[in-house]
Amino acid sequence: HSHSSYFENQHHSPGSQPDHEAIVVSMQLAREASWKKKVVLWTGSRRNCGCGWNYVEHRSEIPLDCRAFNKVATAPIDLLKKDLEIALGEFLMIVEEFSYINFAISPDANCERWRWDAHAMGLDELLRPLGAPKGPPLRSGHWFSRHFEHVSVKVNIETEETQFIWKVD
Repeated sequence: HSHSSYFENQHHSPGSQPDHEAIVVSMQLAREASWKKKVVLWTGSRRNCGCGWNYVEHRSEIPLDCRAFNKVATAPIDLLKKDLEIALGEFLMIVEEFSYINFAISPDANCERWRWDAHAMGLDELLRPLGAPKGPPLRSGHWFSRHFEHVSVKVNIETEETQFIWKVD
């Protein structure tokens, strides 16, 4: 039997199921794995934009969701931050002991460091303490929320709106 669960591509639903419903199902499965004391790895990126796309001849050959990340002079920090906020918000809905997140625009370590090393993205959200969860996530329609010792998080799975409300000490 397996002692871990790995989630990736949860943002792209096969068939006619809306993509946001695929995320809900993945979150439910991840929570179930956590309850069974399994290690959960949540791969949070919505895209795989490796540096290989930098070498295509025509920009139109680059997948649409990667165009802002390829053939660029500097890291698109605002787009990375938006992607990370959504991924982190979803992850915080499922996080329990032995839960981990991997966030990268590409798993290729031959690319620019910002594509695969979230710490090199310079995003403060990764450096702030969360504290212990105050309970399970709550759902109201497409909104999920969860409260931690130092932050409350809200995620709209359909619109991808994500809010972090940090407590001031």
